[in-house]
Amino acid sequence: MTLTLPQQTKFADLHSLLLRPKVSVLIRTMGRSSLAAAVNSVRCQLFKDWELLVVNASDQPLPMLKSVEFEAITRLIQPGVFLDRSSAANILLGSAKSKYAVFLDDDDWFLEDHLEKLHTALEADSSLIAAYGDVECVVSGDSENLKATHFFARDFDATALQLQNYLPIHSVMFRIDSVEMAPVSRFARELLLFEDWDFWLQLTAKGRFQRVPGISAVYSLSPEFGSGHADEENAQRLAMLDLIGARQLHRWDPSDVTALILNEASRTNELNHEKQSADLAKQQVASLERRVVQLAHQVGQREIDFTELAVQLADIKHSLSELGDYSRLQQLEIDTLSHIRIEHLNYSRLQQ
Repeated sequence: MTLTLPQQTKFADLHSLLLRPKVSVLIRTMGRSSLAAAVNSVRCQLFKDWELLVVNASDQPLPMLKSVEFEAITRLIQPGVFLDRSSAANILLGSAKSKYAVFLDDDDWFLEDHLEKLHTALEADSSLIAAYGDVECVVSGDSENLKATHFFARDFDATALQLQNYLPIHSVMFRIDSVEMAPVSRFARELLLFEDWDFWLQLTAKGRFQRVPGISAVYSLSPEFGSGHADEENAQRLAMLDLIGARQLHRWDPSDVTALILNEASRTNELNHEKQSADLAKQQVASLERRVVQLAHQVGQREIDFTELAVQLADIKHSLSELGDYSRLQQLEIDTLSHIRIEHLNYSRLQQ
């Protein structure tokens, strides 16, 4: 294989290019104790050609890490001021030196094959912008007793992604050069929530994503997940949805709206078909239950009939027994009469 570079490329640049890691793992942290587990999940990857960049988005020092965890961090970025989620992510994007990158929040973690399988998929198909794996969601709190709640395991559908984010931030490995491809993709600072969703929407406009089936990452939910948020949190969520909706309207053209209409019609038809199938199954179950009741009644009736037959049989046996006694009595009488007759004949002969 011949590597051709511009003449002005210096030897140092070539050396740096050849030595740069293939994957940048990007962690933004607020200094939570779970950071150690996230770092360790990177350390334990089967794929070893990575760099780990961590940005401290809080204005406080990071918690103490073990030496092996600290040494795994290629670069620790500490601005010394509070950073919102999007600003922290953009700093990491600008610092990544690899061909591919993947984000990892400090309370989530990779399984050991995550980087390997996504890197393999991207290397195998240069037309892909990104590849993603399936993710298991667990409720955190008691680290010794995590409870799985659901999974993100959906084939890629760019139209469906317009309406719902099914790609956790650490599920996706993407090409760094696609980020810089015009228009440049960055995390929107005005989005306090859903900033990763908006980022994926920017990238999907540039190329294809591909799912690599199989769970290879874990998404940790707080124990309060699904229990109902405070009113102000719901208000913020709705406000952020309004913002991302406004950004979507700016990006959409008529063909996007048509795709959404067709996608919704297809989904509605599928749901109706599933409902009809479920209703039919319920009817069949109800019919079977009625048949079971009928059979049980028939069995019960037959048990009653069998009981009556058993009583009749006992009566017949008793009658037969009585008939047997009567027959033996008659036979005795016959035998007695025969004996008397023989004796009478013998007496008559003696008189002669």
